[in-house]
Amino acid sequence: MKKIPLLIIFAMLFSVSNAATYNMTFEDARQKAVNNSDKIKLQQELIESLEKKYSLQKDNPRENKPDYEYNYVTKTPVYNSSYQTFDYEKLLKNAKETKRDMIISNEQTTMQLFSDIINEQNDVKNKKIEISNQENIVKQASAKLKTGKIIQLEYDNEVLKLDNLKSQLQVIENKVTLNENKLKNHMNISEKDTISLKLVEPKLDMLLPNDMISKLDDKKSLKDLQDDLKELNDDLKWISVVNTGSNYTTGVEKQEKLIKQKKEDISELKRKTLYNYDKIYIQILIKSNEIALEKINKSILENTNRKNIALYNKGVTTKNNINDTDAKITQNILSQMKKQLEIRQMLLNYNE
Repeated sequence: MKKIPLLIIFAMLFSVSNAATYNMTFEDARQKAVNNSDKIKLQQELIESLEKKYSLQKDNPRENKPDYEYNYVTKTPVYNSSYQTFDYEKLLKNAKETKRDMIISNEQTTMQLFSDIINEQNDVKNKKIEISNQENIVKQASAKLKTGKIIQLEYDNEVLKLDNLKSQLQVIENKVTLNENKLKNHMNISEKDTISLKLVEPKLDMLLPNDMISKLDDKKSLKDLQDDLKELNDDLKWISVVNTGSNYTTGVEKQEKLIKQKKEDISELKRKTLYNYDKIYIQILIKSNEIALEKINKSILENTNRKNIALYNKGVTTKNNINDTDAKITQNILSQMKKQLEIRQMLLNYNE
């Protein structure tokens, strides 16, 4: 019977010794949450399976790919009586879009939890300062009570304020613990592990992937695309008069064939030119400029805080002013991080 408590103690010590400690920036937390997501892993397995099946369809279209008819918008599968199969090209595209959406949702959850914890930790720090100030007030009230300068009720009110502040601190600390556990579960690590979050200001030169410049060099400009589309439009006008010849039926068949080919040309043009990159690139530049402006504002806040610290050391101002500016700096960095994440998510389609 005496061995049981010893075994329990040993198990507890072993469990604690196996707990890991993580010092994490947001980027660390983002990567761990995405990489450890069981849902995203399963989706990737589905994509790999569909890629194999799609490859088989391309290698042996007669056996593995159904007949198709054009409805001038999308390809519609037409099954004959001898076999049935799926449009793996379409399924693969949908699966990749689903994975992208999963990643975006996962990253947004990480950002929300990371921000909540940082803000709540700041609230804990401020509440502890309030408690320290109130403890000094209680000490002063106690001295006044002994000399008869205040009555017992006034002293009790100050003690009650202190108790309320301590209760508020406990509530905030519980929120921090709860959200830390949520983040641990989100990252798929043990709740026994310890995490320490660190705010890191994003660098402007790190906002764009290394291959973005080459992609922008390779893409066609908006003017190039307009010229290409004008040429296609002229071709379509020419196609429209093909059936005016003497053999109307032959003309119509030729016209339909040309229209079909031209539609394929347009689809191929859109696929290869990265036309959407123009709009996304502009949005990225806007976000980058917003981040640059926030960096300037952060520098102003840091200068303000240096002045506040100097004034505080001279006894001219209170520590509350320093804490208020610290909180604004924290919000500034969090805002930069959120914009950096938005830029990253804009580029998800082009990083595959």
